[in-house]
Amino acid sequence: MGTHLFAIVVSLAVSVRESSYDPLRGGDGTDSANSTTAIFVSSGSRGPDAVSNGPVMWLRFTSDYIISSSGFILWAVSVPSQSSLDFNCTFEDGLCGWTQSTDDDSNWTLDSGGTPSSDTGPSIDKTIGSTIGTYCYYEATGRSEGDRAVLVSPVVARDIGRSPSNFCFSFWYSMYGLSMGTLNVYGVPINGSIDDGEVVFTRSGQQTTSSRTWLFQSICLSGPAPRFKVAFEAVRGSGYTSDIAIDDLVASVFSSVTVLFWDSTTIFPPVGGISHIVEGEDQSFLCQVVDLQQGASFRWTVDYQEVTPDRSSSLRDNSGLYTSTSVLTLPVITSARHGKVVQCHAQPTNQYPLSTVATIYVKVPPKQSNLSLYDSDGILGVSVSVVEGAPKAFFCTVKLTRPAATIQWLLNEANQMTDTPPSGGSDGLMDTTSSWTLVPSRANHGQRVKCVASTPESESPLPSVTVTLDVEGPPDTPSITGSQEMTENELAQLVCQADLGYPNDWGLVWSTGGLPAQGSLTTAVTTSGNRFKFTSTLNFQPARTNNGDMITCSVARGSLTQGLTETFGPINVKYPPYFSDLETPRTVSEGDDVMFTCRADANPKPARFITWEKVGSPNTLSSVYSNGSSSLALLNISREQAGRYRCRGDNGVPPVVYSSQINVTVRFKPRPPMDILIQQGGLTSDSLTIAWTPTNDGGEEQWFYVNHRELESTADFDPATRSIRLYNVSMFTVVGLHPDTAYEVEVYAENANGVSGAVKTVGTTKRSSLAHLGYIAGMSVEALILLLSIITNLVLCWKWRITTKQEKQQRASESRRAKTGASPRVVEVTEDYEIMSIPMRTIQAKTAAVAESTYDNIAESQVTISRDQLTFVRELRQGAFRKLLLAKAEGIELPGVATPVVVKTTQDENDPSEKESLMQELMSMKALTSHANIARLLGYCVDKDPVYVIVENVAHGTLKELLTEYADQSEQVYDNLGGAANIPLTPRTLLSMAKDVAEGMAFLASNTCLHKDLESCNVFVGEEMVCKLLDFGYAKDVAHLRKHQHQNQGLVPLRWMALESVLDDVYTTKSDVWSFGILLWEMITLGARPYPALNAKKVVTKVKSGYRMPHPSHCHVQLYQLMLECWAKNPEARPTFATVSETLEGLMGKANEYIAFESYQAHLFKTAVSGGSDYEKI
Repeated sequence: MGTHLFAIVVSLAVSVRESSYDPLRGGDGTDSANSTTAIFVSSGSRGPDAVSNGPVMWLRFTSDYIISSSGFILWAVSVPSQSSLDFNCTFEDGLCGWTQSTDDDSNWTLDSGGTPSSDTGPSIDKTIGSTIGTYCYYEATGRSEGDRAVLVSPVVARDIGRSPSNFCFSFWYSMYGLSMGTLNVYGVPINGSIDDGEVVFTRSGQQTTSSRTWLFQSICLSGPAPRFKVAFEAVRGSGYTSDIAIDDLVASVFSSVTVLFWDSTTIFPPVGGISHIVEGEDQSFLCQVVDLQQGASFRWTVDYQEVTPDRSSSLRDNSGLYTSTSVLTLPVITSARHGKVVQCHAQPTNQYPLSTVATIYVKVPPKQSNLSLYDSDGILGVSVSVVEGAPKAFFCTVKLTRPAATIQWLLNEANQMTDTPPSGGSDGLMDTTSSWTLVPSRANHGQRVKCVASTPESESPLPSVTVTLDVEGPPDTPSITGSQEMTENELAQLVCQADLGYPNDWGLVWSTGGLPAQGSLTTAVTTSGNRFKFTSTLNFQPARTNNGDMITCSVARGSLTQGLTETFGPINVKYPPYFSDLETPRTVSEGDDVMFTCRADANPKPARFITWEKVGSPNTLSSVYSNGSSSLALLNISREQAGRYRCRGDNGVPPVVYSSQINVTVRFKPRPPMDILIQQGGLTSDSLTIAWTPTNDGGEEQWFYVNHRELESTADFDPATRSIRLYNVSMFTVVGLHPDTAYEVEVYAENANGVSGAVKTVGTTKRSSLAHLGYIAGMSVEALILLLSIITNLVLCWKWRITTKQEKQQRASESRRAKTGASPRVVEVTEDYEIMSIPMRTIQAKTAAVAESTYDNIAESQVTISRDQLTFVRELRQGAFRKLLLAKAEGIELPGVATPVVVKTTQDENDPSEKESLMQELMSMKALTSHANIARLLGYCVDKDPVYVIVENVAHGTLKELLTEYADQSEQVYDNLGGAANIPLTPRTLLSMAKDVAEGMAFLASNTCLHKDLESCNVFVGEEMVCKLLDFGYAKDVAHLRKHQHQNQGLVPLRWMALESVLDDVYTTKSDVWSFGILLWEMITLGARPYPALNAKKVVTKVKSGYRMPHPSHCHVQLYQLMLECWAKNPEARPTFATVSETLEGLMGKANEYIAFESYQAHLFKTAVSGGSDYEKI
């Protein structure tokens, strides 16, 4: 029989949890832990004596479980070669027959448990499956990338007398670690190195995701050399987590009989292979052995657990040889089967067993449930909002696939990107993520972004996730439609449209001159395909200041304005003429040449749109027009040309506008008196009376002279006999004449321009009568003295009245002459008295003395009254700081009489600063002396809150109310405006009222007081149209209160405040002067609202830049100049109130020349009269 080698094979009789049927080694009888493998040599006999030279055999079990009493099966397999079984090694007893190579950089080492390096290497061995078992490994720590360690097997020899056969062996390996290197297995010539060998197995990179996982590999070498070695090479990776371990090396015997093994798609090599299966499908395996003398039996294991095959059979062919086949079907493969080993064990009759293996590779294609589409904010829904032009990143993740999935991006089903995973990698379940960035355009709105995941095994329909794009973006650049031709104060409509915006919260914003346009805005949104169209209508009422402006319509969203803007214009605003730089009233002498010019701003300015006319005449006067101005020349002016002149402006834009009137006075000498007649009833022996009829006075005040001379005298009229100036008389008695004498009497008129011709007549005194003389002689001396005394007193009284009136008229005349430069002849009254030999008497006018009573002289008991005495009627008004109430006070002036009074109190009785301010004001009033233009303090209540300050009631309410009432009547009667007071509002009255306010303010300023709120609604009008002030306080207190009010409430009388008060909270008497200038403008315009066409913001901006309210056309330039002085930017340049009062008093003498109500154009101020609130936010 020859010498044979036998491998002893032990099979447990029961199923236990161990890795495989472990070929056991024979021991040498001295130490069961000895790792030397014995070769059992047979001498050809059977039984215990058949093995010669064999040591006692020790059996070692690798199972931790107790073996049942059924024991185990032991059999020997003939090994037809001289190979050494030192190849097999579990490393529990050392390296067996394996040795370290000297052609490498490091060594393989035995270890148990985990390796020294963390996050790499196994944590248990494969043989025992615990931390006490031993394995062989390569330690990467301390090595460099690419370092090698080589472990070489004992020599493997085969029987060269047999036909070529295969050598198969198997092993377990662990490659866990992120920086894993490479494991190579070589077949090496007997005298060569691995460089001379052939790589029969290689793995690179991390192969497992756990340190407790071992991978199995079986290798068969087809037709090897008679003698060779097997070598394991470990190559270090990029880092220390590159430990590689091997365990349980098992060599199969040489055999010429092979096992054929395949599945439904793959025929495996003799050493086994990998079976690729798609999760959820069935997989069948076939195991077959051919050319057998007798049939073989089969045994199957899956994951080392025995399973029952579907069928096994042996068929004999014509040659008498058998083919044995076994089929195993695994139904509905799950991912849990991945990496499991399917083994087919074939046992031919009377031969050694054969086996082959296949490792299950479960392919897991993507599932819809494991696919997600998201962005930086999270999982996406049905749609997602993106911003036009802004890059948008999308992310798609598919989980738990094997291998890694390919992700495809589509936009509206058009492929955009395919993201293919890299080759290689782990064979575990993979999560794959892909990103794709889109820069959205408007065309992408409504399109669908789709993410599709697949592996080669995927079937249609492929799993996918879709999201619809909502592209947010502005509409197109807007367009404006409408006419650029507009008319002042007439509604113009412009329409702005912008298309294709998204979403519907875009808006269109109008502006003109850089500021938001004032007008009614209506925005409409309509659909335009799958986006929106925006329409905005601007109802714009242009002012003349808007002429030439550019109107813009801008796309906006929220408070942010985009760069999409359409500009419209410049607009052409047509407006009627506005006259400025008007001529002042003119007084000329007859025969002078006079030139008048008026200028007007208008749009358009057609040729000769300005004409001149004389008021009351239907004819147009000849004038010269040039570029917005017209000049009228009155050459060699005559007295008939005196009157009122004005310009008429008509540029085709209603209404026709007239300038203020220029009153032209033509001075000339008076005409001689008419109808001179000697009054016969006035003739006596020593006097005669002459009467006449005055004629044209030459436009000036005239007076008369009467002179006489004896008719028979050849001398001229003697100036010494001329009468005094005779004003407003048409009869005069000449006394001291001779009886029965003819006298020539002349009468002539005189004015500031000269003397008229004299008109003469003749009269004769009566004769002297003796009877009459006797009667006179018989009178008593006392009676004559009495009579003379009475006559003298009567004459003196009459003379005094006449003289007083004449002096008043003379002063007015001299004032006019002072302006014209005339130098009339003046005859003093005293001279006439002396000539008449009438004794002079000084008559002293007596005036009532004004009481010097002061508020602080009133006893406390006299002004403190009980609240029970007050009965409130109604609220008069609320100012910026005070509330004024109309009340009746019982017994405040007369016992038992209820007197109407005004009660001042705080707006908020819980505000301590307001109460403090009112108390300061009360103390101010008590400390002041009385003044005609300051409301009288009558009493107060300070015992508890609220504080009441009681002042006199004024008869006619506020100045604002009166002005408004007069303005309502202004279009009907110009020269006799009458309000609630039933008192005509003449220019003189208006200036007198302004002077009242100025004097009251001058009085306050002299006592270091400021006014809180100087405007027409805070000025009260009493009897005889006397204006009085109610609210004021000390400068330091008012400034403090104003600042408090400014900071806390924000509502202030902005339009009346001085520039420094608005900008810097500075309040002085000079800032009150500014407010007075605004008040004066209010009065001249009959209560118009200051800056009527400007909002609060524009008021501050324009006044700061130097803008001042324009000149009212019916106001003399000298009066307007006073307003401008009050509005000087430098407070120190403004006049004092005393100066303002003096100026106004100087204008009152010719008030009609400074305010021409007949030229008052009410329509220019109607908007101002209606007005808005006087209190606004800065």
